[in-house]
Formats: sequence, C-alpha cells, structure tokens
Amino acid sequence: MRESLAAIDDRYRAEPLDSSIYDAELEQRVIDFQRDHRLDVDGLAGQQTQIIINSLLGLEDTPRLTTSRLARE
Repeated sequence: MRESLAAIDDRYRAEPLDSSIYDAELEQRVIDFQRDHRLDVDGLAGQQTQIIINSLLGLEDTPRLTTSRLARE
C-alpha cells in the first residue's frame, strides 16, 4: 500500500516504504488519497480505494468505476 500510494504521488508517501504495518501515518495518507479522489473517507483501503489506486497505477485487469450512464454507452 505504501509503495502504491507513493508511486501515484509523493504527497501520499508514508515512511518506511518497505513496512507492511498499517500505522497512523499510512492511515493519514489513505485519508488524504480518499479525500483527493472524492471517495468515502474512512482511512481504510477498501474496495473502491483499491480500484482507484490500481487504475491510477495502470494495472491490468482492474475493475473500473463508472456511472451507470457511461456503462450504457
């Protein structure tokens, strides 16, 4: 999570990058990311947050969030 957020924008960097611990610093970066991307802000890297992160990283086979109007076109 730390590396993914840092790869998107250095403002979301939470040190140390190689840590797998979800600490207060990482939670704050997730909150910042969620707020910036108009997601529900809860500090948890849930499904919608993960989809946006993966989309921004250009990862293949990532589900895309879209409005129902766009889905019909």
